[in-house]
Amino acid sequence: MILIFQDVIINIMLKLIKNRSKYLIPLFVQLFVFTTSAQVFIPFSFWRKYIVPSITVFTSSNASWSVPTNWNNANNTIECIGGGGAGSVNGAAGGAGGGSGAYSKSFNTALTGGVDMLNIQIGTGGAGNGGDSSVVKIIGAVTIVLAKGGTAASAGTAGSGGASASGAGTVKNSGAAGGASSGKGAGGGAGAASANGVGRAGGAGHNSGGGGGGGGHGGVSSTVGVSATGGTGGNGGLNYLATGNGAGANGSACSVGTNGGGGGGGESIAIRDIGCVGGSGTEIYPVGSIGAGGGGGGGGDASSSASSGGDAGNYGGGGGGMGKDSTSGSAGTGAQGVCIITYTPN
Repeated sequence: MILIFQDVIINIMLKLIKNRSKYLIPLFVQLFVFTTSAQVFIPFSFWRKYIVPSITVFTSSNASWSVPTNWNNANNTIECIGGGGAGSVNGAAGGAGGGSGAYSKSFNTALTGGVDMLNIQIGTGGAGNGGDSSVVKIIGAVTIVLAKGGTAASAGTAGSGGASASGAGTVKNSGAAGGASSGKGAGGGAGAASANGVGRAGGAGHNSGGGGGGGGHGGVSSTVGVSATGGTGGNGGLNYLATGNGAGANGSACSVGTNGGGGGGGESIAIRDIGCVGGSGTEIYPVGSIGAGGGGGGGGDASSSASSGGDAGNYGGGGGGMGKDSTSGSAGTGAQGVCIITYTPN
């Protein structure tokens, strides 16, 4: 019997790894050991050298991007999220939450490296309606991806989400509506749509003064913002991993959303009446915190206090409404959109 010791096999493996070619090499080694007469077949696979994808993130409008010479028509994605709408101020009543941006994505777009150029527009956020985000091939004016922005709330009427039907791309998911005003408490902003699903609506405010929670971003396990109960703020919606939601104010201040979860709503007690910020998304590019944002929580009614709505999380979330009778507060702002181009170089 030929005896091949395990340490010899390991040395062979290390040499092959050190000197491996760029191609996949399946290797099957018969290993005989002292303790058994049976043959043991151990497969070793030395994979092709890993090629790091190129990722370009756009957060500013009117950007021109030259398609690189190593562009890969068989392995690329172009995706955008529209901007989110702001929450509203409603005077003697609570405001409503802003609508969230839609999501659109295109796969394996055929472009000519070194020739084609793309124009990128990023949907605005801030104090008004959310803008549209788009990527357009300049030659021929071909729209590759278009993600619609959400609208701002107006007085007690919640903003609506960006509509997927009006967008462009292979995958299209709609944004969601903000939470409604219900007397004193303000509605929460909506969470933005993502590759994982449609956006989630913000929770409604309550007539006793509690603000609604912001909606989580899109995903199978994500949830809408929780509507306020009495003077207690509603919890924010869950993100696509069923985590990350901010707690509504209830004897202590609300907490912010994380990783695309919605911010908690404020309650009807001074200082604790401010809605909390929605979480920035991370599902597209975790290292750079790029993804669909959660909605901001609605402000509570503390009469004459700064019961501001929570700002939305990046990207595309809707802002929370301002609570009733706030003298120095403000409505939460919507989050701007974003576009991302990813490809594996040839």
